[in-house]
Amino acid sequence: MRPDVLIVARSGRQLAAAARRAGYTPIVIDLFGDADTQARCAVNFVISPAHGLAFPGARLLDLVRGITATHGPLPIVCGSGFEDQIHLLAALEARAKLRGCRTAAVAACNDPVRFRRGLDELGIASPRTAWTLVPDAERWLLKRRGGCGGDHIRAARAESIPGQRDYFAAHIAGAPVSVAFVARPAGVSVLGMCAALPGVGPDGAAAYHYAGAVTIPDTFAHYADEVRRIAAAVTDYFSLRGLCGIDFIAGEGGTLTLIEINPRPVATFDLLADPGDVFTAHMNESETAIRTYGDVRASGVCVAKRSFTVSDGLDLPSWCTDRPQAGTRITAGMPVCSAYVARAGNVPATRHVLQERLASLGRLFAGETPAAGVAGAAH
Repeated sequence: MRPDVLIVARSGRQLAAAARRAGYTPIVIDLFGDADTQARCAVNFVISPAHGLAFPGARLLDLVRGITATHGPLPIVCGSGFEDQIHLLAALEARAKLRGCRTAAVAACNDPVRFRRGLDELGIASPRTAWTLVPDAERWLLKRRGGCGGDHIRAARAESIPGQRDYFAAHIAGAPVSVAFVARPAGVSVLGMCAALPGVGPDGAAAYHYAGAVTIPDTFAHYADEVRRIAAAVTDYFSLRGLCGIDFIAGEGGTLTLIEINPRPVATFDLLADPGDVFTAHMNESETAIRTYGDVRASGVCVAKRSFTVSDGLDLPSWCTDRPQAGTRITAGMPVCSAYVARAGNVPATRHVLQERLASLGRLFAGETPAAGVAGAAH
C-alpha cells in the first residue's frame, strides 16, 4: 500500500500502531526502530540521536526531502522531541502540512514566560516561576525550557544557579495527574485522566521523568467539568489543535494546578481511548467520534539496570510493547521496553499487576529467571 502519513517522533511505535488501526499506512522516522514500530509501518527510518536524544536536524530534513521526492508531500504527525527544537519543527512545517499543533503553538507552550502569562490571563492556577536564584526557603524545582518527559527536572537547592535555558518553578504539593484531549476549533474532547507512576533515579531517590501511568476514571469524574473548562480555555488561547495533554498537580484540598501543556500526542492516549479513533481525530480537525475506555488500564517503562546487547532468542510476554530489536545495545538507565495492563480490576489492583510485570522484566534483563506466571490473570 502507498504510504499516506509521515510520523516523526523520538519513539514512533505508539503513533504508528494508532495510524494502522485508523487505516493509514505510515512511514516512521524515529530514534529507536524497535521491532513493534517496524511491524506497523511501511518504512522505518532510524536516525542516531544527537546529545540528549535531540534530532540531528540535517539528517532529518534530508530524509523528509527524500520521502517527499518518492511519495509526494505527506501530512506529518510529530510526537515528542521537538519541544527544544522549534526551528526544526518550523522547517518541517515549511515543507508539508503538520497535523496537530502548529509551530507557533508549540513554541508558546514551551516558553515559560508566555505560558505563565497566558495562564494568568485565563485565571488558571500555575506554579510561580523565578529566573535567577531560589527566592526563599520554600521548595523549588529547576527546569529546562523546552524539556520533555521530565528528565530535565530536578530539585533546586539554595545554591542552585540556572543556566541560560533554565528557570525555577515552585514545587506544588499533591499528586501528579494528566489529561489527554483532542482540540478542535469548535471545542475539545477530553479522553480521560491518568495518575503518573513515581519515577526513581539511579540513586534510588524520587525522580521526575515519565515512568508510566494508570487511568483513574473515578477521579476524572470528580474533576471532569473543571478539566473540560481548562482544556477549552487553553485551546482557544494557545490555538491548540489535535491530540494534546495537560499535566496537573491535584492538591489535597481538591485544587488543580496546571504545570504543563503538551501541544503534541501524549503517551497516555491509548490507555484512555481507542487509538484508531484518536488518530483519526488528530488527522481531521472536524468532529470525530472517539470511543473512550471505561476500565482501568496502565503502562510502565522498564529501564535497564545494567548494560547489555539484546539477544536473538529474547522472548518477551504478549503484554510488552516497544520491543527492542535483536542486536540492539542497551546501556544502563535506558528504557528497554514497556509493560501494559488492561482489565485487571480497580486502580490498586492494576498498579499491582503493572509493578509485578515491570519487576519480572527487570529480573529478565538483569540475567535472572523471571517469576513464573507473573500477573497472568490480566491482559
